[in-house]
Amino acid sequence: MASRSIRYLTLSQLCFFIFVILCISLMPDFLFSRDEGGISNFGVHRATILPFTLAFLGSSLLILKAARFIPSSSKLYNRLRYGLYILACLILSVLASTYPYKLNKTLDNLHILIGLMLFYYEMGFAIWLTLVVKRKRVNFLLLIIQSLGFFMGLLTLINVIHLLFVAQVITSLGFGLLIIYSVGQLMQSNDSKH
Repeated sequence: MASRSIRYLTLSQLCFFIFVILCISLMPDFLFSRDEGGISNFGVHRATILPFTLAFLGSSLLILKAARFIPSSSKLYNRLRYGLYILACLILSVLASTYPYKLNKTLDNLHILIGLMLFYYEMGFAIWLTLVVKRKRVNFLLLIIQSLGFFMGLLTLINVIHLLFVAQVITSLGFGLLIIYSVGQLMQSNDSKH
């Protein structure tokens, strides 16, 4: 059961990054334009809407699948499972709010709010995974990588720099690796007890 959870978490991250890379290959000019925005901009262009949708939808569904295989044998596992459910719901919310966000300022603000909720949630989840679930050097290194992207995102938000896409990719990469590694370590320690 534990290996299934890790496998689905790994597949969720591969799904996300493979389809984002496909978006980049279909619209490489987007990354080098003066108004480079976030990953969500791929969700409003005909050429990239399908891979963008598959990145977010596939990732969230695979996270939900991974959560199903987390045992319910302790409070820690229950919190992890519910944490994964919330993560998947936030990813789906970002996806749903992407399509209409260019229609008006209210929908744009709603999309930004949901994106910020995901951004902050992932940071809090990563800190919990690092400090409560598994205190390993690798976790701290991955948390630092995620934090670098997080602070780049905050600096973009307050208009100090404009590197939203880069910030999102660094944050997602650090978080994705951290969640796979942490859950893997937790599940292995559970397997060794049985």
